[in-house]
Amino acid sequence: MDDKKKERQYAAQLARQVYTGKIHFKQMIDNFTYNTTDTEIKKLFDLVEHTPKQGGLFGVSKEKYLNYVSTVYELIEQLEK
Repeated sequence: MDDKKKERQYAAQLARQVYTGKIHFKQMIDNFTYNTTDTEIKKLFDLVEHTPKQGGLFGVSKEKYLNYVSTVYELIEQLEK
C-alpha cells in the first residue's frame, strides 16, 4: 500500500472517531502527523472542524445537520478506498 493511500485511510479513520465520539477534533489534528498536501484530506478536516451545531440557539435544523454529516461520510468513504 502506498503512503498516499495510508495517509487518506488514516485521516478517514480519525474523522470517524470524531463522529462516533471516541476523540475530539483537537485529538484528530494532534494524531495526524502527516504534512499533507492532499486537497481531499484538507477538505475533510475543514468539514469536521466546522460541523454545525444541531438545534438549539444558533444551531441548524436536523435536516441540514444530517445533510452536512452525510457529505462528510461520503468523503470519508471516498478516502477509505
